[in-house]
Amino acid sequence: YLLSESGRTLVLKRGKEPALLAINELKGRFHASPAIVGNSIYIRSETDLYQFTK
Repeated sequence: YLLSESGRTLVLKRGKEPALLAINELKGRFHASPAIVGNSIYIRSETDLYQFTK
C-alpha cells in the first residue's frame, strides 16, 4: 500500500515486478503510514481513522 498526502492509495501486488491492483481515493489530508493489524488496515487522516477489513 502506498498513500499520498492527498488521499490517493495505491494497492500493489508484491513481486519482482509490482503490479497495480487498485487505486482508491480517500477524503482528507494524510501524513501517517498505513498500519496492518491482523486482517485489517488502518489509515489515519488529520481528522479521521479508517479501518478496512478483508
